[in-house]
Amino acid sequence: MDALTVLTVITPARYSGAERMAVYLADGLQERGHRVVFACKHNELMLAELAARDIEAYPLPIAGKLNVMSPFLLAWLAERVGAQVIHTHLSTAALWGSVAGRLAGIPTVASVHALNRKDCYLYADVIATCSEGVRDHLVGQSVEPGRLRVLRNGVDPGQFEGLTPADEMRAAERWPDIVCLLVGEGDDRAKLQEQAAALGVAENVRLLGYRHDAPRVMQVMDAVVLASVAMEGFGVCLVEAGLLRKPVVGSDAPGIREVIADGETGFLAAVGDLSPRWRQQPRRSTARRFRELTRSAWSDRQSES
Repeated sequence: MDALTVLTVITPARYSGAERMAVYLADGLQERGHRVVFACKHNELMLAELAARDIEAYPLPIAGKLNVMSPFLLAWLAERVGAQVIHTHLSTAALWGSVAGRLAGIPTVASVHALNRKDCYLYADVIATCSEGVRDHLVGQSVEPGRLRVLRNGVDPGQFEGLTPADEMRAAERWPDIVCLLVGEGDDRAKLQEQAAALGVAENVRLLGYRHDAPRVMQVMDAVVLASVAMEGFGVCLVEAGLLRKPVVGSDAPGIREVIADGETGFLAAVGDLSPRWRQQPRRSTARRFRELTRSAWSDRQSES
């Protein structure tokens, strides 16, 4: 295949899941001889990651679904860099990047990273979903199946190199008797704090908020749980946890069940199920079996790949 110039468009609020996937993909494309140029709103962490990989980036005022100048800016940049394909990530970028592609006569690919509504993605020539679950979600909204391609997320193993051993991190960070680290942001933070206080476990719960160094945080954990019940398209953190040899539990929901082979690489729990099947077994034997099962399974999967 001849080398391509790809304009990647994303409007990041954080440097998190979709943003990291976009950077990993761009890095891989450049290693294969293609040129990738980013158009994004200003985000210090993401720009630093791109610079570290020698990926061109143009911070532009393209945020917001009412920002009608965005497609004209993107079409101008696409023509300036000689883009042959426009690849978008997330809904706002998909909307304006696809319109820009039509203005400039350039084909567009829109990546969908969650169980989104179809509206912002309909102008793309090809819609790439991160899982079969997301694909099925869009088909359920009457999107033509022939326009959809499943392009599962990948994780860069290099980000786990050189991490401090878990035991040393626990001692160094002085988090004794930790029960639960909650990573991420949301509207229920105050409710969770109140619930922890009411249950008498406030000292055993840490609400860490948004963290761009999630692998480092997961390294200190004994197990990783993804309890999402809506919008989750894939569950990258479960793959990252597997690379760290951490036992994993996830909701039995679209996308997540494509990452966890239930009883093989981890466990799936039905959404809303507060009495999972392993709770009925003796705690020590369950914990031991849990660690042995998932760690050996992830090791086997990685060696096969």
